[in-house]
Amino acid sequence: MEDVISPTQSAFLSDRLIFDNILIAQEMIHAINHKKTGKIGWVGLKLDMEKAFDRVEWSFLLAILNHLNFPNKIVTLIHQCLSSVSTKFSVNGSISKEIFPSRGLRQGDPPSPYLFLLCSEGLAAALRIQEQLGSFDGISIARSAPAVSHLLFADDTLIFAKATHSSCNALQLYNQATGQCVNFGFGVTSFSSKAGKEVLLKAVIQAIPSYAMSCYKLPASICHKIEKLMAQFWWGSFGNRSKAHWKSWSSLCQSKFFGGLGFRSLVHHNQALLAKQAWRVFTTPDSIASQILKARYFRHSSFLEASKGHSPSFSWSSLLWGRELLKNGLIWKVGNAIYFDHDIVANILQVPIGGHDKADCLIWKGDPSGLLTVKSAYHFVNTSSLPPSSSNASFYNSWWKFFWHQGIPPKVKNFGWRTFYHILPTAFNLYRKKVVPSPSRSFCGCSLETITHALLDCSRVRQVWKLSPLYHFYLLHRNTDIKDFMLSAYTDLKIDDFSLLICTLWSIWEFRNKKLFRNANPDAGDVVQWTSTYLSQYREAQVKRIDIEPACQSCVSSSVPQAKEGSYQLYTDATIHDRNGKIGLGAVIKDWNGQVIAGFSVPLLAKITPALAEAWALRLGLNWCCNVRIPLSTIFTDCKQLTSKIFSRKKELSALADVILDIKNSLSHFPNATVCYTPRGNNIHAHQMAKGALGLDEELVWKDNCPNLLFVT
Repeated sequence: MEDVISPTQSAFLSDRLIFDNILIAQEMIHAINHKKTGKIGWVGLKLDMEKAFDRVEWSFLLAILNHLNFPNKIVTLIHQCLSSVSTKFSVNGSISKEIFPSRGLRQGDPPSPYLFLLCSEGLAAALRIQEQLGSFDGISIARSAPAVSHLLFADDTLIFAKATHSSCNALQLYNQATGQCVNFGFGVTSFSSKAGKEVLLKAVIQAIPSYAMSCYKLPASICHKIEKLMAQFWWGSFGNRSKAHWKSWSSLCQSKFFGGLGFRSLVHHNQALLAKQAWRVFTTPDSIASQILKARYFRHSSFLEASKGHSPSFSWSSLLWGRELLKNGLIWKVGNAIYFDHDIVANILQVPIGGHDKADCLIWKGDPSGLLTVKSAYHFVNTSSLPPSSSNASFYNSWWKFFWHQGIPPKVKNFGWRTFYHILPTAFNLYRKKVVPSPSRSFCGCSLETITHALLDCSRVRQVWKLSPLYHFYLLHRNTDIKDFMLSAYTDLKIDDFSLLICTLWSIWEFRNKKLFRNANPDAGDVVQWTSTYLSQYREAQVKRIDIEPACQSCVSSSVPQAKEGSYQLYTDATIHDRNGKIGLGAVIKDWNGQVIAGFSVPLLAKITPALAEAWALRLGLNWCCNVRIPLSTIFTDCKQLTSKIFSRKKELSALADVILDIKNSLSHFPNATVCYTPRGNNIHAHQMAKGALGLDEELVWKDNCPNLLFVT
């Protein structure tokens, strides 16, 4: 579809973003509003096609398909799908006869949007023909900028032209041919006027904040007002009075793995969305949006060096704010090393790189793929704004990761999060917030109700713990603070026991609330039994949910296929020694009887990820088999990530992606070979070769005679 649809259409197509056309539209309207010279004015016309899908003429659609050289079988099939539609109406309880439409596309049908895009090509073609004849001229906002005559947003269209009578004829021709009708009641026209307002798209986009923030930098005051409303909704309210806010909104916006709740800071999210647009301009210089921006703002420099320029549009100023985040997260990926000083090139060349000659390039360091995503950009800017972490930050990070991955209900997790931070509404906490006049409650007659007391020390609570399977752990740690109590459970208890402990704390809190506010008096044994039953039922429900999900076939196999006579199998593995930065690569060749007949061990010095080390081992093994002409039938690795990357078509810019490209090129020498995942237990020989490489100073290649390290345990 990308080959037959005009580049001015941005909807429903992969590798195209609707925000590209939004940026172009902003620049075009900005130029129209600031045009002060010339005898002929410029016009921007927003067209809203009335009943766009319902007015598509089938004859026109079929003519478009034939003109684009779609196979006759496909055209016939599409025609049959369109013409076989029938509709019945219920009128006053009576069902009418079948009605067979003679035109239109069914909205909601998966092919309909793409068929409509093909119809929209009629307008694009009509405008291109008129441009060639000289009766219709688009607008070029800068000397070297491409002329833009139209932008397509599915069934919405923007027309840009010189304000002449001849420029309007192509639109009427399109209406007559396709059956489309311009809905002048909803269209918006913007002529070149100093008083013109840039509301062509803002009126629609600002209804959805994420769309607005993808194109414009919202004022911080607006973001803070929205966040204030979100915080009020989160913590609750009594009528017009807000409930107590136990933690700041900024702390809630931290990642769950850093102790927050993962809410988005709108200011940071705004910048991350704009950084995504800046990344697209940076990485796709051939797109229409990039060409227009370059001609307008950085004709003689690169995008990363571009200045704000004279009379910039609001979208360009916003894009530069996103570029600040982009520049902070870019790093060099080594290719042919021409951008590096000669004194470090020698050290760079010692690191094995891809066999293809690729130039050095800038990639995004916030994501393993090297590509900038909104999620990675947000976490990058959010993490950069955090104060320096303490020495035990890694411990708390692992704690939170462990906590949020527990198989317990989300509301129990939220309770555990509030308990950890001492922000449950106990009498003492409410007293500190000046909500209640006394820090005591009548639950057990204590004089001071803290969270630790309510969950661990209360006389009624002790009866619950005494009957709990976790009573021994409770006795060892009952005199500690509730936060230390939970951390001790993390280090001392098994996963299932930890989940039971958090649920027990939650049940005790529920028990306390029922006693205070509902005058209920459940027995301690009932609380323990209910907690166990509740957790068991939740886990059973999760298992059933997984079972009813449709099973999908996977290309990753855990069993070793039977080899045919005369075929050979390659097994590869890698081992990393964290202390000295040494890497061991290993591989073995097995015949069709499963006998090891050859292999190698290669030591390297490099600081890389395990997946990249596994890829190096596989690439080295394939190149070695290619050089000695071993006919491979199957290639095994115990790295699932590597096998998925090999079969993936997703574009990446990482160092791993370069090695994957080398692997795919090497696989072309083995057209009948397949790459499979195998568990570590089936890959023990290659693992021993990789492990043995850590003790070598140079590579070891052997055939027939197995070295001793192959049998080291």
